[in-house]
Amino acid sequence: MIILKLLKNNKWSQYRLSKETGIGQATISDLCSGKTSLEKCAAGNLYKIAHALGTTVDALLEENNRNRERESLPTLERKIILDIKPGLIEIETEGNLKEVLKAAKARKKK
Repeated sequence: MIILKLLKNNKWSQYRLSKETGIGQATISDLCSGKTSLEKCAAGNLYKIAHALGTTVDALLEENNRNRERESLPTLERKIILDIKPGLIEIETEGNLKEVLKAAKARKKK
């Protein structure tokens, strides 16, 4: 989950995020575990989380959508995407998963 990634990058705990934002620990835990989706989170809470972690609401939601797209790919295709060169990962971050997958499959055949 994107929030866990940002917490790790900031060296913060879920507890600290809860204290910094005023959002209950249970809510933070549910968002981090995926029990509650970011799309169902109150806009005010999304803003508080994004602000505390130094990002935007748009960035949180976009990364969350990318993660869902990746998770919907078959396991082998997901593994190929994770194993490819950094140049192809740049393409993936622009949201072109189909292009990345095509390049990864071509590379795998070599």
